[in-house]
Amino acid sequence: MRLFIRYGWLLLICQMSRAQSFDPLTYVDPFVGTSRSDVYTRWGNEGGTYPGAVAPWGAIQLTPETRRTAGYDYKDNAICFFSCYHHMSGYPGGSAGRLKIMPVGGADDEARAGTGVFWFNIGRPFRHEDETAMPGYYRVRLADDGTVVEATASERVGVFRLSFPEGATPRVFIGGAGPNTALQFNRPYVKEHVSDEGMVLRFSGDTGAIIIRVSVSSVGEPSAQKNITRETDGLTFEEVRERTQASWRKQLGVIEVEDPDEIHKKIFYTALYHSMLLPWIISDVDGQYRGQDGTVHTTKGQHEYGGFSAWDTFRSLHPLLCLLFPERQQDMVLSMLDVYRQTGYLPSDPMTGNHAVAVIADSWVKGIRGFDSAEAYAAMRKGVIDTPYREKDMALYRRLGYIPSTYPESVTRTVEYAYDDWVISEGIMGYN
Repeated sequence: MRLFIRYGWLLLICQMSRAQSFDPLTYVDPFVGTSRSDVYTRWGNEGGTYPGAVAPWGAIQLTPETRRTAGYDYKDNAICFFSCYHHMSGYPGGSAGRLKIMPVGGADDEARAGTGVFWFNIGRPFRHEDETAMPGYYRVRLADDGTVVEATASERVGVFRLSFPEGATPRVFIGGAGPNTALQFNRPYVKEHVSDEGMVLRFSGDTGAIIIRVSVSSVGEPSAQKNITRETDGLTFEEVRERTQASWRKQLGVIEVEDPDEIHKKIFYTALYHSMLLPWIISDVDGQYRGQDGTVHTTKGQHEYGGFSAWDTFRSLHPLLCLLFPERQQDMVLSMLDVYRQTGYLPSDPMTGNHAVAVIADSWVKGIRGFDSAEAYAAMRKGVIDTPYREKDMALYRRLGYIPSTYPESVTRTVEYAYDDWVISEGIMGYN
C-alpha cells in the first residue's frame, strides 16, 4: 500500500512537471503560409497569412508588408511598411492591411524625411535571420541602419517599440490614419511633412525607444482612445506582450498533443493558432460597435464579431469552435443574427450558397442554445430562399431541385443549395 501511494505521488509529480514545461507557443510558426505556391488558382497563389503580432481573435494585427498592395511574402527581402488591422488571414491578399506605420531611416533618410516621399515600392532591406515571430510578438532588425521594430498587441490595441540607432533623429511615417483612429506616443513630436501618402513625424533625439499605441474603433476616435486606456494604460511593452502571450498559452493549451514527432506538433499548433485569428472582435471595450446599418449598437454577448466568410469556415472552423470554444461560437452566432437584424440577411460572401445557415444549425445541434431559435430559423429560412447577391439561379433551383448544366457553376451551386436545405431540416429536428 505504501509503495502504491509513493508511486501515485511520483506519477502526479511527473505529470505536473510535464504540464509546467509544455509551452504551445514554441510550436507555433507564424511564417507558415506567408509565401506563394507554384499552384495557381482562380483567386491567386499566395497563402494569405501574416507573421505579425495579434491577440486571440484580436481586432488589431501589427504586421510587416513587403509589397505595397499585396501584403507579406517570405521570399521578399525588403519591408515597405507595417500595417495595423484588417488582415484577413488565409485569404488571397489577406496579409495586406490598413493604417501604415514605418520608421524613416536608412541611406536615404534625409531624402525621405525632407520630401515626404516614402518609397513603398522599394522598402527597407532586412534579413530573415534578423526576424522573429511568435504568437503575440514580432521583431525585425532593418539591415540598412540597424533600426529595430518590435510589435505586440492586445485584443483592441497594438503597441510598437521602435529602437533607432544611436545618434539618429527618430522619424516615423504614419499613413492612412482616419477619424476613427487613436494614436498615442511616449514623447512629443512635430509634423515634419504632410502629403497625400501620409505624414512624417519627427521626435526628439532623447535616448530610449519610441512607443506607439494604436487602436481603431468603428464608433469613433474617443472609443478608440478608450480602448487604449482600458487595455494598456500603465502597462509597458513587455507587460502587454506577456499578458497577450499568456492568453495565447491558455487558448492553445486547450489541447495537449502527445507525439514524439516535433514536426507534427508544429503543424498542429500552427494550424490551431491560425484558427483563432478570424472572425475577429469588432466591439470596443465598452461593448459598443457600429453595425452594418450605420448605427451604434451594444453587443448582446461578451464580444461582437465581424469578418465573417462562412463559405470558407462552415466546414471545419466553426465546428471546431463549437467543440473547443463554445462561448466564442455563441457570440459569433449572436453577431450573425445581429447582421440579419441590421440588414435583413445573414452575413454571406459572393461565393456559392449561404453557409451562415450551416454555422447556426450546427451550433444548435451541438448544444449552443444562447440565442432565439425562432429568429434563427427565420434568418436561416430566408438565407436559403434569398441572398443579398440575389443569384439568378435560386428561383430555378427552387423549381427544379437542381441547377442545369447550362448555368455556370451548376454542380457546386446545386450541391451547396441542397446542403443548406439539409442542415435546416437537421436543425429543426434538433429543436425537438
